[in-house]
Amino acid sequence: AAMEAKDEYTSGHSMRVVKYAMMLAEKLNLSEEDRFFLQLSAALHDIGKIGMHDDILKKSATLKEMEFLYMKEHPVIGSKIVNEIDDLKEVAAVIKHHHERYDGTGYPDGLKGEVIPLFSRILAIVDAYESLVSDRIYRTSIDMDDAVRILQHNAGTQFDPNLIALFIEEIKKNNLD
Repeated sequence: AAMEAKDEYTSGHSMRVVKYAMMLAEKLNLSEEDRFFLQLSAALHDIGKIGMHDDILKKSATLKEMEFLYMKEHPVIGSKIVNEIDDLKEVAAVIKHHHERYDGTGYPDGLKGEVIPLFSRILAIVDAYESLVSDRIYRTSIDMDDAVRILQHNAGTQFDPNLIALFIEEIKKNNLD
């Protein structure tokens, strides 16, 4: 609710990310405990944005280099917020790494491949997909087919290629545009 109040333009984003994450969790046959853990991670993945200035969060133009560097701190901020709750220490690690890239060029720590926590790799995919198929203040949404092409193009670089294949299979099966 705090995130939604902070940035109404992305209203519902986290809950849609939860929906896509749970769809992939089902495909992966995750345990109920892991599904709950992933659900919490998905719901809270952008909580660090409550610490971001509105002039950057709501900017309709491309972010300048310093603004982008500042925005890249939201996973670390979110991780610190969630880490204060004893039962959510593992969720904090997932949040911190949801912008890592499979090829090691992501942030904040430049983790690579399967060193990136599984749930962070899942969130990277479902967060990107949800962002692509939703309107943003700086651009309009694209359709499912174009979003799938972008995900496929970035499999192995930005995203875990095995998880991408499973996610695309599921969104096509469910026609989740």
